[in-house]
Amino acid sequence: MKYGLAKGRELDDETIQRIKYDDEIAKALHVAVNYLGHTLRTVHQVQKSYMIMMLM
Repeated sequence: MKYGLAKGRELDDETIQRIKYDDEIAKALHVAVNYLGHTLRTVHQVQKSYMIMMLM
């Protein structure tokens, strides 16, 4: 386990922020791989999709 999480362990604010940040990175990577994995995309399609995602 990356963070050594265990039942009853108390986490400091820095660890909580690090876990949240790493989770957001993992989610973004999953979305990107899912989007790119289905079919070939042009640079324009990828940029357009990225801009739409940033507006959400």
